[in-house]
Amino acid sequence: MRRVHLRILGFVAGVGIALGALLAVEWARAVPRTELLVFFERQGCVIGPATRGAARDAGFSDADIDALARRTRLVGRAETQRDWLVLAPEICTIRPPAIKATLHLGDPGLGAYFAAHFSGAGVVRPGCSLDLGATVLAAQKQFGWDRDRAMLEATRLVGAALVSGEMAFYSADPNIVPAGLWLMTGECAKLPAQAAIRQSHEFLMREFDSLVRFAGSVTVCEKGALTEPALIRAKAEKLWGGQGGNAWLFAELRWIAEAAGWYGDLLARDIGTPRPPFCHYE
Repeated sequence: MRRVHLRILGFVAGVGIALGALLAVEWARAVPRTELLVFFERQGCVIGPATRGAARDAGFSDADIDALARRTRLVGRAETQRDWLVLAPEICTIRPPAIKATLHLGDPGLGAYFAAHFSGAGVVRPGCSLDLGATVLAAQKQFGWDRDRAMLEATRLVGAALVSGEMAFYSADPNIVPAGLWLMTGECAKLPAQAAIRQSHEFLMREFDSLVRFAGSVTVCEKGALTEPALIRAKAEKLWGGQGGNAWLFAELRWIAEAAGWYGDLLARDIGTPRPPFCHYE
């Protein structure tokens, strides 16, 4: 009798897997991965005020955008969140955003704001980290920006560098705050944890869709909303397959989200308001 039950369960599971695969094919046919859909993958797989405007600027028409939204609704693979339409992972994979930064790591003089670390009686430890405050002040002076604009551009610099892997905010221990935003190029990259940092970045890029969607599911779209770090850490550990990785991955994710424009009203002294895909409305 036990063998019969096991065979039945196996048959049911097989049917479920086959049905899931068939549905995935049907969804792909109904909503093909067009150039427009690829564009929205870098916009968080959401269609809304900001991303629609970005799509127009990229040369896509409102008619094409409306047609994509209509198709995703017809197959039940989109969720309306007020002014935003969130496309399901079965048809749209959230990719790391292409962040438009005015400041770049290669800019002349920016290297002066990466400080070596010292321990004990002036003994230099490996690694260099960005003095973000000094970078903001320097940008204000050089470009004539106010503090809010300078902070926004510094955030974009950091977000773009985190996506490219040229910087990292890393510590394997949740009780030890990283000494700073580590520069992962040249001699500065020769850290004891260099290999682990590289693996953490690869993991973040690989699981970006899952991590962003999870953050969106546990964060409410309201002013000052913060995603609980422990929740992101637990999700990352589950995806990782157990303990390990960057205990401060949530901070990297947040920096990227801010730099990508997934926050509104982001000011030097205001943490702003998240919007989909980095949150949901209740």
